[in-house]
Amino acid sequence: MRSLVQRVLNIRLRPSPQADIGAAKVKRTLPLRMGAKMDKQCRKCGSDDLVKASLVHEAGTSGVESVTVGAGMGGGGLGVGAAKSSGVSQSLLAKRTAPPAADNNSLSGCLGVVFVLSVAALYWSWPGWVWIIGIVITVAATVPFLMQENERHQAALKKYERKWLCRRCGTISDLGR
Repeated sequence: MRSLVQRVLNIRLRPSPQADIGAAKVKRTLPLRMGAKMDKQCRKCGSDDLVKASLVHEAGTSGVESVTVGAGMGGGGLGVGAAKSSGVSQSLLAKRTAPPAADNNSLSGCLGVVFVLSVAALYWSWPGWVWIIGIVITVAATVPFLMQENERHQAALKKYERKWLCRRCGTISDLGR
């Protein structure tokens, strides 16, 4: 049985799903190829070797989990330890092509006001109904801001879906669908 490294390094060409099997010449692509020739062109260099930014981001981002267990013996006796960590590993290109982050400023502000109201209610011994009215007013005032932030984020995501990366010059352009 071949090792994983041998299998990865021995990549064979195979027909793409779009190949016309009946044609005399079958178009072939590498299985790991991310982009495909198309009618869109890079605005900087004119290349048609483009790939969607969202695909580049997804391909360059991976989850990482690590578990470590150890034991040791010293002058003080036997020691055992264990640790688990997890995170996200991302290439620089994946960071460059990342989708827009959602703003949570209004939600954070709302939670901050609720926290301050809670502390003030406890400190000054406000009646419960004062605290509840304060929270209802805070939430009611925050909802329109949350809706605006959501609309802005949805618009930014739509714009992000039109982004393409040129694999020749590295330019990220808004080329539409």
